[in-house]
Amino acid sequence: GFAGRRTLTGNGTINGDFTLGSGATLRPGASIGRLTFNNALSLAAGSMTVMEVDSGIGTNDVVRVPGTLTMGGTLSVVISGTAALMAGNRFRLFDAGSYLGSFSVLVLPVLTTGLAWDTNDLASSGTIGVVSIAGPTIGTAQCVGNQVLLSGTGGTPNADYHVLTSTNVALPIVQWTQVGGSGSIGAGGAFGSTNSVGTAPQSYYLIVSP
Repeated sequence: GFAGRRTLTGNGTINGDFTLGSGATLRPGASIGRLTFNNALSLAAGSMTVMEVDSGIGTNDVVRVPGTLTMGGTLSVVISGTAALMAGNRFRLFDAGSYLGSFSVLVLPVLTTGLAWDTNDLASSGTIGVVSIAGPTIGTAQCVGNQVLLSGTGGTPNADYHVLTSTNVALPIVQWTQVGGSGSIGAGGAFGSTNSVGTAPQSYYLIVSP
C-alpha cells in the first residue's frame, strides 16, 4: 500500500498487488510516461491520480495493470505540450485486464466552445476523448402510415434528446409542443425517432438535446 501525503511517480514496473491510499498521489512518468503494476491496482477513496495528455503527438501517460484496476478518488487530467485539444482526440489512460469502480471526482482541462469531454468509456476501457457538441441535425423525415420517422446525426453520443413540433415555424421554441419521440443519441452521434402524424395540413419538427 501507499498512503499519506506521498507521491508515486516515474516509469517502470511495480510487483504485487498495490493500493494507493487516501492522501497519496499517483503520477506516471517524469512527463509523459508509463507505470506498470504487475498484478492488481486499487486507487482508494481520497487518493489522487494525475495523468498528462498531449494532443500534438497523440500520446499520454499510461497506467498498465494486467490484473484488476479498481478506480476511486480523484482523476486529474493535465495538458502536456502546447497543442490544443480537438474533436477526435482519444487517450487510453488505463490499460487493465479488468475494471472496477469509478472515480468520484474528475478534473479535466477546459475545452474550447463546441467541444466536450467524453468519459463514457473510462470505467470500461480506461479511455477518455474529446467530442464535438454541435447540435443534432435531422437528415431525413419520412411518413409511413400515420407516423413520421425522423433520423439524423451530429448529436453528442449518449446524450438525451426530445422532439418538438409546431404547425407554425415562426413561433418561439418555448411555444412548440414536445411529442413522443425522445431517447438517447447513439454512440456515433446518430438518432432515430418515430412520431404520430397530427391532423394539421403541415407540421415542423425539431430535435432538442441538452
